[in-house]
Amino acid sequence: MSNTNKQRNLQQAYALYTRIPALILGITLLFSIIFAVFYVVFKSIAFIIILAVVAGLSFIAYAIFYIVVSRRLKQTFYKQIYETTYKNINKINNNDTSLLSYGNSDIKEVQMLDKATEDLRKKLNSSFLVVSVPDYSKLNLDYVDKDKNLITYKSFRANLSNIIFVSQSFRNVLIEVYYELPADEKLKKEDKERILELYSKTFSDHEKVLFMFADDEKSLLIYVPVIDSFNEIKEKLGYAVSDSGITIRDDRGIQHIVAKYAVVAYPYSNEDMMLGDLRVAKRQGEPYCLFLPQRYRENINKELMLNTTMNTNYTQKVLVELNRLDYSSFDNEKNKNILKNIFNAIADFLNVDEGGIIVFDRANETYYPYVSARRNKLFIQGEVEKEFVTSLAAAADDDNSYYFSTKRHASGSIKRILDMYGINSGTYFAVHSTDGSYVSALIYMFNHTSDIKWDSYMREMFYVMAVRLENYFDKREISDYANSKIVENDNILALSRLYSYHIDDEYHVTEYSKSMKRKFPSLKLGDTCHKFFFNNDKPCKDCPLRTKQKKYFEDRGSKFESSLVLANRRDKDNVMLIKQLTDKDEVGDLFHPDLLIYSFRALVELLKNGYAAGARGYIVLLCIDNYEDIVAAKGSEGYSYFIREYARSIKNRLNTDDVYYYNPTTLAIHLPYEGHANTINKIESLYPLSKLNYFQNEAFKELKITYLPIGYPRGYANPENFLMHVSEFYNNPAFERGKDFIYFADYSISRSANKREFMVDVLEKEFSGHNSTSMYLQPIVSLKDGHIFGAEILLRIEDAHRNIFFNAMEISRIAQQEGKTELVTESIINFVGNMYKEYGKNVFKINKFNRIAINIDETYLGDNKVILDLINLCAENNLPKGFVSMEIPEEVIPNNKDKIKFLADELSKYEITFSCDRYLGQYVDIEELVHLGFKEVKVARDIVFAIDRDPVKYDAMRSIVNASKNFGISVAVVGVENADQARLLRELDDSILAQGYYYYKAISRTDLINTLISYEK
Repeated sequence: MSNTNKQRNLQQAYALYTRIPALILGITLLFSIIFAVFYVVFKSIAFIIILAVVAGLSFIAYAIFYIVVSRRLKQTFYKQIYETTYKNINKINNNDTSLLSYGNSDIKEVQMLDKATEDLRKKLNSSFLVVSVPDYSKLNLDYVDKDKNLITYKSFRANLSNIIFVSQSFRNVLIEVYYELPADEKLKKEDKERILELYSKTFSDHEKVLFMFADDEKSLLIYVPVIDSFNEIKEKLGYAVSDSGITIRDDRGIQHIVAKYAVVAYPYSNEDMMLGDLRVAKRQGEPYCLFLPQRYRENINKELMLNTTMNTNYTQKVLVELNRLDYSSFDNEKNKNILKNIFNAIADFLNVDEGGIIVFDRANETYYPYVSARRNKLFIQGEVEKEFVTSLAAAADDDNSYYFSTKRHASGSIKRILDMYGINSGTYFAVHSTDGSYVSALIYMFNHTSDIKWDSYMREMFYVMAVRLENYFDKREISDYANSKIVENDNILALSRLYSYHIDDEYHVTEYSKSMKRKFPSLKLGDTCHKFFFNNDKPCKDCPLRTKQKKYFEDRGSKFESSLVLANRRDKDNVMLIKQLTDKDEVGDLFHPDLLIYSFRALVELLKNGYAAGARGYIVLLCIDNYEDIVAAKGSEGYSYFIREYARSIKNRLNTDDVYYYNPTTLAIHLPYEGHANTINKIESLYPLSKLNYFQNEAFKELKITYLPIGYPRGYANPENFLMHVSEFYNNPAFERGKDFIYFADYSISRSANKREFMVDVLEKEFSGHNSTSMYLQPIVSLKDGHIFGAEILLRIEDAHRNIFFNAMEISRIAQQEGKTELVTESIINFVGNMYKEYGKNVFKINKFNRIAINIDETYLGDNKVILDLINLCAENNLPKGFVSMEIPEEVIPNNKDKIKFLADELSKYEITFSCDRYLGQYVDIEELVHLGFKEVKVARDIVFAIDRDPVKYDAMRSIVNASKNFGISVAVVGVENADQARLLRELDDSILAQGYYYYKAISRTDLINTLISYEK
């Protein structure tokens, strides 16, 4: 039946359906009234009989209508609507947005359906349809072990195209775990079972993973659909490799063979080439080989990409908006507004919590948010911790991008950072400087609580935008460098009393330096030089452009020298240079011509002006201690070049021109209005510049610098007295040269300019001899009675030079990197032992002080000496059972379960409490914590601090408390900040132990003891 006939039948059926019942009812009612009147008037029973006959006929007519018309209506109305709806549902399931219309505009209800379908079509065309969990139920897979998704290699190979089809919009990887076995060797049954169990656990957080053993039984193939990043896969395999080795016996005896990995991915490899590409990857012979051929860009299904998974019109609009960026002006408001609008639109479109760009401020060596869009919760303080940017950049894939759909799929190296900032999922792109020495920008989109399920093409959209922005930042860096060179050249010209301008062949001025405009403010573009300078209507006969010789002239009482700098034959501009002639003694030493920086005379003039204005600040002398070595290796010209480039780097780093020539072996930097702490910060930022190779491909010779910061005026009445003091300080024979040290003129202290070396030095001084001044204690309070139950040890090292504290994270990191973890551990253990010896049987026991908590991470878990030290601590000091608590962060547990179980077993007889710190329930459940030997969960601040205002957080807290009761594990919390939070926790369970500023801040040992003693009073 044609569509026209269908529609005609539909119209007729609908008309009959809506009109015939009303017509029958109307006729029946009319006859009823007439025969009722006849009956009343004539009193004849015949009218009643006729009325009954009419009613019967009406009933028969309606029955016929119902049987015939309703059937027709069902065929032409209900069936058509059902079929159209069913087809549309199938289209949606297949990511097809070409939804069918219901085909009739005269029926109101159908019009409503058509309008709703059209609205849905528009939404689907501007949205993403993402189904991230593959469905293999319709595939003919031959399962060997359905519990472990183990299938036969033959069925995998036969169904590979269909397997990929169900998740073709995502990255999918195929991994071969293979062993280089002799030709006659195969994997033993027990090895296969162990390997399968190992990799099932390794990829347990991925859904629908398929395993199969190859036909030669020398390798295990793993198909992992819907991956986030290649680094995540590499990291998981890296964790598993140590446990996946096998042993064989041959002529040489027992051999241990380590697994190797070959990895390929769709869509980088087509489905029909994945197994072939896997063989190519294995031929590389590397322990881990990720093979990503670039052919996929040519063969990918463009129709699928364009029509079903991304809104190309929207992407195009984003790129068009990016074209509006002004590459020559990075920091103007126009560019910021363009980028903010783009990020706001994308964040709204993708329902992402926030997005933006973090950029690097080279002058201050800090990162700050350049653009923050949508909710803007992350970076509201105006500065971003450097570790946040560098850690994320280090975890990125080879294309500088990174994506994690949920925190459990993020690399272990960044999970701690994500926890600190409350990030659950997201994507980002790291922009590196043109020389690759630092991360110049981070482009990001993050969610705080929910997951992000993006397919490959959605990620591609973000990646394309990020690459365009990378190009923008690269051009900005080049533009900034070019502008800095222009400014530098202008400053050089001004200091040297030189002025440049461009003229065309008609002698019109087309460009001029700032120094030229300052000297001759009435000069305008388009003026002719002979008219402006000499009031001549014709060009000068002795013009350097004609004679190629210098020209001398006077103007307003000053003498000048004019010369032709450059005749550019590619266009009409010629560069002219004018030099003001004065007595050499007057200006000759204001600028050092070889180093292209200010001279000592200029520094003297600066100080005179500063004293006259009542200014204060610092002069920092940079003494080049290996001057003679550099001259011997590079010659005097090479040394001048080296120092000139070093001075230029200083200017760029500090964003200043205040760099001076003090003497042949010393530069001076002027830091106006800077205090003691900021001066140290700037010196620390200069230290890496002395280690750069400014000779590029030539042999590297680093600078050895002694830094001498001297504050002014500091009681010196005039510049002459101050400079005498500078000279005396400079020549102090007590300074140890060649060590990159800072010596303070106004403080009797010295330290390394290398922050890392300084931290190591402070670490050794603070912890050698088990100095307790580095230990602070955060009281743990019992909710039942509000008394101090115990305390957590915090590491705090004070930098006396700036009066700031290094936090425990910095201390532990430096200690680990320098191999001094043992130094910190011994200090903590001795601190606990000494405290108990002094206060254990009197203050602690009397006041029911029952715990000292020690934080540990993965660096301690494999250290046998830590175990022995803890055993000795408990045994030698006869510590009560449970007095020591080991707090292990939740994110550390999944990758260290065996080590934790071993440690818990070893220390079980001393009943050392194992507490799961920063617990959110994202990495391990409470049942497994109990199995591993944990006695306590310590709920993270992210949950606790909001339970009084966020029902979701309160429910999460309640769930953890209830689950803990069920499994017999106690609960502690951190981050209690007000009375409402304390009350809610007490109502949930008054046995909870709590920490937070509502009770106590971190206090010293003396303050803790005094507080406990006060309970006795």
